[in-house]
Amino acid sequence: MQSDNKDIIKTRECIHHESAVTIKYEGSYIFTLENNKYYFIVYENVNDGRSSIVCRLSKYSEKRYYQALSVLNHYMGGKTMNKRSKLHDDNEIFGIYVNIINHSDLNEWRQRISDAIR
Repeated sequence: MQSDNKDIIKTRECIHHESAVTIKYEGSYIFTLENNKYYFIVYENVNDGRSSIVCRLSKYSEKRYYQALSVLNHYMGGKTMNKRSKLHDDNEIFGIYVNIINHSDLNEWRQRISDAIR
């Protein structure tokens, strides 16, 4: 359930691993799902093998929603090394809790996203 009043954002993820000499960029999207109480900001890389990143935020704080959106976009687009590994370990970005959704195909993704937004 994409939120009617939130845009889908086309962006890019910076891939920078400690062992890699080069930095590469991959296409990504940020979209917002919602239920009665929460917004769920979903960061989705277009390439296979990348887990989805989901931030849950109360619908009662638009300011916090836009702060989290900005933090997530800048973090994923920035040159921090091994950022996905850090997210798997820490489950947070600058005080914003994130849920990592691993999936192998579209059906599994749909099911896991549905489970995450309940």
